[in-house]
This record gives sequence, structure tokens and C-alpha cells, in this order.
Amino acid sequence: MHRVERLYTRTFFLSLAYNFLIALSVTNNAVLPLYVKEMGGTAQTVGLFMGVAAGAAVVARPVIGAMLDRVGVKPVLFAGNLMLSLAPIGYWLLLDYELFPGAYLLRAVHGFGVGAHFSAFFTLAAASGPSGRRNESIAMYGISGIAAHLVGPYLGETIFDSFGMPGFFFTMCGFGLIGLALLPFIHPGARARGNQRATPSLAAASKLIVSRTMRVPFTLALLLSVCFSSAQFFLAPLARERGIDDFGLYFTAYAVAGITVRLISRKWGDRFGVRRVMVPAFLLYMMGMGTILLSDTTALLMLAGAFSGSAHGLVFPAVNSLGYSLAPHEKAGSAVALITGMMDLGSIVTAFLFGAIAEATEYGFVFALAAAAGLGASLVSLASILRRPETIRESRDGS
Repeated sequence: MHRVERLYTRTFFLSLAYNFLIALSVTNNAVLPLYVKEMGGTAQTVGLFMGVAAGAAVVARPVIGAMLDRVGVKPVLFAGNLMLSLAPIGYWLLLDYELFPGAYLLRAVHGFGVGAHFSAFFTLAAASGPSGRRNESIAMYGISGIAAHLVGPYLGETIFDSFGMPGFFFTMCGFGLIGLALLPFIHPGARARGNQRATPSLAAASKLIVSRTMRVPFTLALLLSVCFSSAQFFLAPLARERGIDDFGLYFTAYAVAGITVRLISRKWGDRFGVRRVMVPAFLLYMMGMGTILLSDTTALLMLAGAFSGSAHGLVFPAVNSLGYSLAPHEKAGSAVALITGMMDLGSIVTAFLFGAIAEATEYGFVFALAAAAGLGASLVSLASILRRPETIRESRDGS
């Protein structure tokens, strides 16, 4: 008798708790620009400091992907956790030294840890999806990260304002280390344990970057990151520049909308096709970025957060599911690592280029560019459907 695979297992619920704690720390990247500003940085310095982490993660992605295919998700989760959890303590130790080169090196280590964690976590999510439910699996595993936005940035902003940078950094470290205590109790299935008899090949993993099959998911991942990172990097200084209080409520509204949409739409990608879902979802991201551009009150920022969170709730699992499904089975870990790597590449572009643009113009202009990225991603999704209709394999197959 064929055994029915279950999605909502003990590992699923422990993984949700684990990722929620890690994401509480990671979502507070939105507060780090205030740290840079207090250390004497400019808008361009904010972009440079935030972009270093994404740059390190991009460079490391082939290594992370090869290790995921070789040893599986759990060792990579452990290594990533230690790096991203201890980095805030390093920032605290360097408070008296301003933004000297050691701070940027530490930021690179922080970025490597974040990249390792999310590559491994979403490989676990994709591999844990029963047949025909991969998009649902990624959507529901990822709901913990959106949930962290409910309290993460707002909590971080409050701690930063109330207890200063030391209190903020110790809190971020604490979230990661508490999560680390849960990791021994998470038991990935066979598909997420890697193949230890195989020799990981960076060249083989890197070939996915130029694969014709992967061009659409990689492009969409990059454009998604431009939308997401613009708010992460530049919303805080924009709000301070315009005198808008409680900018962290943008992320709260983002999370509420994202969770709601994720629960409602978790099966849409598997049922209707992931690229079809992305066409209207990216238009919602365009609306979110455009609303930030026009915002002069907290209420408008919250409306922008609702648009963006709804979009992210749909788009993120769809992009990852598409990339995982189109990649060769033996390179599945590399595919997810490179998808998230493209998101980090989008973060680099956003941090460095948009930081320079904000320095020359104003913070608001970067959100006009982010809105254009959302529109472009929607058009890419539509064009790919018209060129090649969705197949059963990419939207439904769970093998």
C-alpha cells in the first residue's frame, strides 16, 4: 500500500520555530542603516555597508550549494547560524572603532552566514514537499520568516532607541543562539541529507548560472530582491528624512498581509502554475514600492507594507519552487543556493547603486526604481508564459 507523504510533521513545526528566531535577527538588517548613520556614515556608506553582506553571500553561493548537495542541510544550517548569530557581538566590540575595514569584514561574515542559513532552509522546505505540493511546502515553511516581520524590525527599532546599539546587538545574537538550541531536534528527510559519496563540484554547480533553463527563475529572483531590499536598506533613513514615526510598522503590515496571503494562496502555485501566480504578484510589489515613494505618513507606509507583503507571500515560494523544479535532481541544493544567491545579487545592486543614487538625489527616488523592477518582473513572467506555457513538471511535480 502506498504511504501518503505528510507535509505538516514534527520537523515542519520545529523548523518553523527555528527559522522564526533566525529571521527575527535577520529582519533587523532594516535597523542597521541607523547604526551606520550613528557611526558617521552617509547614504552611500549605508549602501556600501549593507551591500558587503550580500556580496559575500553571492561569492559563497557555489560553495554553499555544493556543500548542500554533499552533506545536506543540517551542517550548513549550523554553520550559518553561528556566523549570523555571533556577528552582532562583533559589531558591539567594534563600536569604538567606527566603520574601519574590520567592520566590513565582519559584515561579510554576517552575510555568508545569512546566505548559508536561507539556502539550507529553503532546500529543506523544497525537499520536504510531498509530490505535487512543493510550492505549498516552500510557502508554509517560509511563513515563519514573514511572521518575524510582525515584530522583528519594530522590536529592533524600539530596542535600538531605548537601549542603544549594545542592547540591540545582544538581542539579535540571543535570537540566533536560542534558535541554535532547536537545531538538534530537526531531522531532515532523506532528500535533504545530501549525498556524502559524491564529490561536490563547484564547476558543475556554477554551470547552472548560465543554464538556459534557469534564466527565468534567476532573473525573477534578482528583480524580487530589488523590490524587497529597497525597503530593507532605505526605508529607515527615508522615514527619518520625512519625519515619519514608527517606520517599523511598514514591516508589521508587510508581515500581516504576507501571512494572510500565504495561508490563502499556499496551493495556488501547484494548482495554477507558479509563473501565472507571479504575473499579478509582481504588480502588487510595484504598487508597494510606488506607495512608499508617495508616503508622508505612517498610515501610507503601512499600506505600502500591505501591498508588498501580499506580493512577497505569493512570489517568494513561486520563484524558489520554479528554480528547484527546473534544475537537475542532483543539483537541487545548488539550484536553491543560486536562486537565493541571485536575490543577494539584487541586494548588492540595490545597496551600492541605489545608495549612490540616493546620495546624489534623495531616498525617495530609489523606490521609483524599485517599482520599475516590480513591473519588469511581471512582464518577464508574462513573456515566459507566452513563449513557453507552464509544464506539469515545473508547477506540480514533487519529485
